[in-house]
Amino acid sequence: MIAIISDIHGNWAALRRVLEEIDHLGIEKIINLGDTAPLLGNHDFYLVRGLPCHRSRSATACLEHQRRATSASNLAWLAGLPTNLVVDGINCVHGGWSDYLEEYFRPRIGYFDFCDHTVFASGHTHVPIIWVDGPKMYCNPGSVGQPRDGDARASFAVYDGLSLRWAQF
Repeated sequence: MIAIISDIHGNWAALRRVLEEIDHLGIEKIINLGDTAPLLGNHDFYLVRGLPCHRSRSATACLEHQRRATSASNLAWLAGLPTNLVVDGINCVHGGWSDYLEEYFRPRIGYFDFCDHTVFASGHTHVPIIWVDGPKMYCNPGSVGQPRDGDARASFAVYDGLSLRWAQF
């Protein structure tokens, strides 16, 4: 089984709880869809490039603090992360496939016809969803650190090789 997480945004308490649940489930592999690794998320991109978040003054203030608190070697590590990745057959991006970093992706019939993969995952919206279109499956695991679906609990997805499901804690 594989856990799929996204959008931690520095919320250590929520991440610790999610990791405890992942351990409890016996999951040995975790894919992180960005805004911490292994994919470069939009906030990671802003951080390493010294850019503001054009949508949020509070996010920009947080980024300024993070730039001061993050070592040069950690910034270099973030800067080297890919923007898209295929892990165990799961086609992963942070935003969407038209714009890996900034797209607020919503699945639609026929969208994934562009490639032969059958499982897709992205984050960025902070809203969990699992969607199926014939043999194609998509999930957004929601957010570990800043849920935006009206439920304050952290969420993640689980892929067992055949199906996707999500959990909130």
